[in-house]
Amino acid sequence: YAIVSGSSMSSPHTAGAAALLKGLHPTWTPSEVKSALMSTAKVAGVLKEDGSTQARPFDMGAGRIQVDRAASAMLLLNVPAGAFQAANPASGGDPKTLNLASMANDACGGTCTWTRTVKATAAGSWTASTVVPTGMTLTVSPSNFTLTAGGTQVLTITADVTGLPIGTWAFAQVNLSPP
Repeated sequence: YAIVSGSSMSSPHTAGAAALLKGLHPTWTPSEVKSALMSTAKVAGVLKEDGSTQARPFDMGAGRIQVDRAASAMLLLNVPAGAFQAANPASGGDPKTLNLASMANDACGGTCTWTRTVKATAAGSWTASTVVPTGMTLTVSPSNFTLTAGGTQVLTITADVTGLPIGTWAFAQVNLSPP
């Protein structure tokens, strides 16, 4: 027998999970399916190859997908048609403007800001919380919001990394939870 891991295994598993979600929610766009999978993925307890060190986003992406939780995702992010082409840096675009469930900036030297728009699949209220390393602050505005089913909310996420060493990657997390 053999144990196979890595992207050659995660890709077909994720494609199958996406097909299941699309079957359950035929009106969701591909980017909404992706955001449901990413935003409900398990992060805590996902370990590096050594079996004892917590994995980082470069090791695990958004985490270990949980199709059952993704099927019940209450907030989705959509990337409109043509947005990826418009964000292509080779044509003057900015990938940081994409409405993705992840955010990165490899040139953040002080404060960095991202804008994301979430859409509710059901009515509810949400509160933003963050998990950050020492030396970093992360704010979400608004930090509390209420939506009806189908309603949208624009969020502004600001990272202040002035307390971190220059030239290193730092990872943080934004959680949007019902109160």
